[in-house]
Amino acid sequence: VWGTILGQTAGTPFHPNISLFQSGVFQLKLLGIHPDLALFAEVFDVACHTLSYAHSVEVQTGQHNADLLDQLNQTMAEHAGPNWFNFGSQCGDSFLSIAVPYDLKAYVEEKLRTGDMILQRMKGRPLLDYAVIPSHLGIHGPISAGLGEVLLQHGASPN
Repeated sequence: VWGTILGQTAGTPFHPNISLFQSGVFQLKLLGIHPDLALFAEVFDVACHTLSYAHSVEVQTGQHNADLLDQLNQTMAEHAGPNWFNFGSQCGDSFLSIAVPYDLKAYVEEKLRTGDMILQRMKGRPLLDYAVIPSHLGIHGPISAGLGEVLLQHGASPN
């Protein structure tokens, strides 16, 4: 069965995780705004799954997909306000504080490189802390040493 399924995309640039990542962002856009917290919890769950696909895409392709991740952030801000990432026990201080535990190294590097986010001006928990202790967001996976290196290169303090 898998041979048949995979045979349909053999020799093409098709990556299922790219499709799932894109689909997750579009699904969030179509969900509409839900002021009900119980419904927002479901929306937040879709966002978390979408970020997992973003990580898989970054690992497979090395691309940062900043445009699509920025769309995800903007869409979630429309659902719940500009601090959507500070939801219940899933607290974050910025969208980057969500991107770091998902090990979105290329995205974080792009945002820091272009000056969209400046570590020294960010308030709240340091991003390096999110990299070292990602379980704060309920994400239990290894964070690449490369992400820590990127944060240190852009002025993150290990103290």
